[in-house]
Order: sequence, then structure tokens, then C-alpha cells
Amino acid sequence: MLGFNMNAFKKQKGKNSNDSGEDEALSHSVFNNSGKNPERVGGFPRRKFIVDRRFQLELILCLVCVLGITLGCLYFGISKAMDQLKDQLALNGSVQSALYSGFLLQQRSLINKMFFWGAMGAIGFIVLGGLVLSHRIAGPLYRLGVHMKSIALGEAPRRVKFRGNDYFCDLADVFNEMIDKLNR
Repeated sequence: MLGFNMNAFKKQKGKNSNDSGEDEALSHSVFNNSGKNPERVGGFPRRKFIVDRRFQLELILCLVCVLGITLGCLYFGISKAMDQLKDQLALNGSVQSALYSGFLLQQRSLINKMFFWGAMGAIGFIVLGGLVLSHRIAGPLYRLGVHMKSIALGEAPRRVKFRGNDYFCDLADVFNEMIDKLNR
């Protein structure tokens, strides 16, 4: 889960890996003036999954609502079909239909349990998946915002790097082109 930044590690140990100025910008972004970074634990970056609480919670809530509506419609359809079958058996009035009617009640109880536990598992899956998805969306935007705020505060412009599986990687490329043009 935790990523390891080799350039930051080499800079911390005093071994400069390249002379392109990236290490200097990296050390500036990794360490504050005291040489310690509250965003790092034991030399590894701390991962914050909730970077934009409002956006991420709204996305997860939206996904859970869609799941709830889908499961509700499915449950309603199955219940309606079972009720119609039970009504047709009741009209028949035979002993065999009474046995089938009892069997349908047992099946309905089983379906209720399956839907409940399936819905609980699906909600858990949706919440975790929504958290990961929203992190891949909100994380890069948060990181880009931090870089822009540092430039607005008068710090030297530095390149931004997103993780490979993040969304908006093309936005990082455009931002880095702008930074390169500003540094010329």
C-alpha cells in the first residue's frame, strides 16, 4: 500500500542521483524547513485516501444509491413473481398446491436472507471500490492544487507527478510543460 520514493531517499542520504534540479524540488516538496515531513512515516509517504471529503463521499453515496435502487427493483420483481405464483396455487385448491405454497414461503425466507447478506456485501464492495476510484480522481486534483498554491505563495515552480493509475495524467503533462516554459 505504501509507496517508496527512491529519489527522496537518496536525497535524504546525501546521494544526489541526477543534476536536473528535480531532487532539489523533490526535497522541497518532501521536507519542510525543519527537515522533517509530517506527510511521511518512517521514510515512506503517508497515503491519504480521503483528500476531498465532500467529492469522495458524494461519489460513494451516489454509487450506494444506484446499488440500492437496482437491488430494490430486483427484489420487488422477484417478490411480485412469487406472489403471483402463490396466488395461482391458492386458486387451484389441491393438496399438492398447499405443499407448493409452503415451499414458496420457505424459498421467500431464503431469498430475503440472501438479499440482505448480498446487499451488505455489495454495499461494502461499493464503498471500498468507490473510495479507491474517488481517490484516483481527487488525489491528482489535490496534488495539482497543492503545487499551484505553492506557486501562488511565491515558491519556485516545480514539476508535478501523478501515479501511473491516476486519472488526469494528461493534466500533469500540460502543467509540467507550463512549468518548463516558466523556468526557461
